[in-house]
Amino acid sequence: MSSRTLLASVIDCAFSIGSEPALQKAIGRVAKRNGYDSFAYLSLRAATAQNFAISNYAPEWQSLYFDRSYMIVDPIVTMGKRLMQIFRWSVDSERKIANADQRGFWDQASDFGIRNGLTIPITTGYGQVAMLTFATSSKGPLHDVVASDIALAATAVAFLHHRFRNSSHPTMMRKPGLTDREALCVRWASTGMPMHEISSITGHSYHTVRFDLDNVRAKLGVRNLQEALCVATSMRLV
Repeated sequence: MSSRTLLASVIDCAFSIGSEPALQKAIGRVAKRNGYDSFAYLSLRAATAQNFAISNYAPEWQSLYFDRSYMIVDPIVTMGKRLMQIFRWSVDSERKIANADQRGFWDQASDFGIRNGLTIPITTGYGQVAMLTFATSSKGPLHDVVASDIALAATAVAFLHHRFRNSSHPTMMRKPGLTDREALCVRWASTGMPMHEISSITGHSYHTVRFDLDNVRAKLGVRNLQEALCVATSMRLV
């Protein structure tokens, strides 16, 4: 069975469905119609703090994935970045060549019915990658990947990326770990207070406040404090 019907349906949905929540549900239905249990769109940005997922995976698996930073050891992500084209994978075959960390990942994924799947990665500019994965608990292969599917697959994910790139409805987002002092400085900065006043009100030196805000900017992967405040606000860090 070819993946052409699956990919064409993704394109149709991305092109025709208006709201983002409705599009998420529609992609889930497309997955089911084509023999998959679930799907996941993963945005891997150069700043890892801004990685996010839109998926109908079990909420417990999504929380586990981000809380344990599984994207660092996730073999699907690693293969996707290396291949940069549509590919199939299965737990049974990949586990044979996995290291200890990867085997732990596959064991956890299998517990949530993620055993066999199809993944499509694309580059989205400035060191960013987007991936669309369809997964199932079935052990048998579902779709053959043929050469003519490659362009169609890239088009499908590009359409979804265009719709999801500034998502306000991610099902899961990785939040950076700010120290208590960094979080305090960001909260005061978000009110428009300049650094010398933050220094006065917190009792920390001006250089300490600037150091903490620079660390926040680096963790969020942005160029200046204004961008850091926008991202921190959108991620509900303040």
